[in-house]
Amino acid sequence: MVARVTSGKGGAVVNGVSVYDSVEEAVAEHPEALVSVVFVPAAGAADVVYEAVDAVVRAVIVITEHIPVHDAIGFLFHMRA
Repeated sequence: MVARVTSGKGGAVVNGVSVYDSVEEAVAEHPEALVSVVFVPAAGAADVVYEAVDAVVRAVIVITEHIPVHDAIGFLFHMRA
């Protein structure tokens, strides 16, 4: 793990890992970051996945239950665009 993203907590360091406010900031500082792992409640998952895709990470792993099917389909279309 090379970075952590938590909105509003950028600039901190947790267990030796830098925290950033956005995925874009994290990728700018750590171009070796190729994968984003999403640990957020279902209500916020769509925004987080879109942010990761827009930051040009190569893979997004979503560890969230009960994401609406419509949102999941939207992820796929956004990733392929």
